[in-house]
Amino acid sequence: MNVLWDYIVNQETVRNNLNKIFLSKAYPPAILFKGEAGVGKEAAAFAFAQSINCKVDSFTPCGTCPSCRSIASLEFPYINFIYPLPLGKNETSGDDPFQKLSPDSMDELKSSLEKKNPIHISK
Repeated sequence: MNVLWDYIVNQETVRNNLNKIFLSKAYPPAILFKGEAGVGKEAAAFAFAQSINCKVDSFTPCGTCPSCRSIASLEFPYINFIYPLPLGKNETSGDDPFQKLSPDSMDELKSSLEKKNPIHISK
């Protein structure tokens, strides 16, 4: 089976950083893969997910164990992929969503954040 790492080209720094995380076994609770379209963000995310969940303890996943197969088929229960929503009809990528909130909505959001996290102080 082809390994996803083989399809990620010109991203040696990213691959090396992910390999360091893999070797340390100190996995962060979330990793954000960000960049231009077509640079391999999704492939790197899938490959790394397979690497840390593969039954073979190697940075290069086997691709055939149940974990690797369930990740490849998007059926692995402990991985969440989050994608941005498409822009609205009259929106640009520079629009600030907080600017669109009414003062009442902003106050409600602030109080909700403060209830969930008492350390959070909004200005």
